[in-house]
Formats: sequence, structure tokens, C-alpha cells
Amino acid sequence: MAEVTFRSIHKRYGDVEVVSDLDLTLPDGTLTVLVGPSGCGKTTTLRMLAGLESVTAGSIHIGPRDVTTLDPSKRDIAMVFQNYALYSHLTVRENIMFPLRAKGMGKAEAVPRARMVEDLLGLTPLVERKPSALSGGQQQRVAIARALVREPSVFLFDEPLSNLDAQLRVDMRTEILRIQREVGTTSLYVTHDQEEAMTLADTVVVMDRGRIGQQGTPQEVYSTPANVFTASFVGSPRMNLMEGTVSDQVFLASDSGLRIPLPRVTGSVTLGIRPESMDVMAASEIPEGDSASSSWSSELRIVLMENLGPRVLLQLETANRKALLRAVVPADRMRDLTEGVPVRVRPQPGQVHLFDPVSGRRFDGE
Repeated sequence: MAEVTFRSIHKRYGDVEVVSDLDLTLPDGTLTVLVGPSGCGKTTTLRMLAGLESVTAGSIHIGPRDVTTLDPSKRDIAMVFQNYALYSHLTVRENIMFPLRAKGMGKAEAVPRARMVEDLLGLTPLVERKPSALSGGQQQRVAIARALVREPSVFLFDEPLSNLDAQLRVDMRTEILRIQREVGTTSLYVTHDQEEAMTLADTVVVMDRGRIGQQGTPQEVYSTPANVFTASFVGSPRMNLMEGTVSDQVFLASDSGLRIPLPRVTGSVTLGIRPESMDVMAASEIPEGDSASSSWSSELRIVLMENLGPRVLLQLETANRKALLRAVVPADRMRDLTEGVPVRVRPQPGQVHLFDPVSGRRFDGE
């Protein structure tokens, strides 16, 4: 095990800089997830750590060793890829033992180590099968076992669950998290799936156009997004974001005219409210002139309802049809809410996020 450090890393292809001024530490024994859209630099960063891509500027350290220019074989890392890369002519056990045998380890020593990881991953009943006789989830477990048996200083996971169906992805997420906790190997995991990132990570690193947009615990990144990009990327359904102006303790959206009481600031802002952080009530249930009515927004209309079991996702449209908002409501509170019904919304206490409309950064104190 070892701490991994990226120091002022740059990566360019000709005139195109795909990773810029990256400073990042993976603490010893933790699982760090790089997440972001395609082209944000997350896979390039992982490949530079693996030695599969050269570094244009900066340095990479694994523990005390500077590995920036070392061959991949000398970095003491193990990778799990999106495609399982198993040898079709070898059995499960032979695939698992392959990296040990390739290093010259004798069968007498390699077999006990293989058996140990087979047991850890529940592969013991499958050891005599060929990859063609395995399900996708089983093949991915074999690929993880083949990496694990090497006992590396660092594990690298490059979107390993992308080829699996939804239920298998959930199962394998749990499996990967359990294994990482048990073996305690420093791990770097790359994904475009923010739900995967939030589930697995000790530290989430949100990447945007080759730079770190934000890093922190999953809860920190979710509850206190540092900028508009992180706010829009992390969370499902996506955060509602609206540009507008606050005056006389009311936010007025620029495009739609939606009005939301907002006493804390004045001036131009980008307002963010997560769908699950909005109260929704039928407009007819809010007495006009009541003191409580001033805390609710101007009127919207339900245009679409998506039943999610215990919750319902509402698509809400402004009167001029220029903006859509999303709100998540517990299913047991849907008695007066149906498609076409006029409603009003209000953010729950402490659940409004405010950003600078020019820089996109979170306002200080928010």
C-alpha cells in the first residue's frame, strides 16, 4: 500500500491540453473516484499513473518513489479494465494465476495465492470453467481477482462496470467496495456515472475540461457544490439551476419570470435547488393573503409525472412555458397532485444554493 501524489501534472497532445495543473493526493488505503463527462481528462489521468501515457509536465509519486518516467511494469500497480481482457483458452484459475506465472512464480506458490482471492470473490466453484462459460459479472470478478492476486501497491479501475446491466452494476459496486475495504489497497477508480462515484468513493474528484472542479467526500460534493458545473453534474435528478435577480427579498428568473422568495441576498445570481429539496403544494390549497403564502413561488403546472415507487418525479412548467423545473415528492403526499394541476413550490430551509452568474463559483458563506 502507498500514498499516490500527482504534482502539477499537465498533459498535452500537440496544442491541446487535456489535463491542466493537476494536484491530487490519494491517501494510503483509500478509494478515490474520478468522475466527469467524456473528454474531461479522467481516463488520461489514470493512464498517466499507470504509465500508459507520458506526462508533459509535473511528477507522479507512489509512496516515496517518483514513477513519472518508470515503465508500467515497474510501478507496482494492477488495472481492471472496462473490457475484461481474459484469456479465452485458460480456465478461471489459470487466468487468475497468469500474472504470477508471468513473473516466474512457481505453481506451488501461485496456487495458494489464487485460492485465497478466489475465496474472497466467491469464484471457487468456477475455477475450472473457461471465460465463455461465465456471465458478465463473473468475468468481471475474475478480472478483479487477477489484479488482486498480484498484491500491488495501487489498484486502477477504468470504468470496469460499463459493460454490465443495471442490476449487475449495483451488485459489482458492492463487491468492489467490500474488497477494497478488506484488502485496504490504495485505489483510483474512473467513471462517468456519478451514482457509482457517490456510492464507492472515500473521496470524489469531479473533473471538468482537464481540471479538478471539486474534490471532497461524497456528502460534501453533493450538499455543498463549489460551482455550477459540480452542482449540475452531481445528483440525480439534476439540480434545478436558474439565472435571475434578487430584489425586495424575491428571486425573479430571467427567462421565465418565475418568482421565489429569497431574503438572503440581492443582485444577480444563479439559483440552484435540488428536486428533492423542494416542497410542492397544489395552488388551491394555499390560502391567498395568508402570511404563509408569501413563502411560496409563483404558480407552475404539473406537465409530467414519473412514478419511482416511493417517490414521484414531477416536471413543472412555468405559466409562459419557458422553463421546466423538477421536483421529487414522496408518493404518499400525491393526493392532490395530478398532471395539469397548478402548484406552487418553495425550497426547504437551508437548501438553496447560490452561485456567481459570471464565474459559476459558489458565493462565499453559502
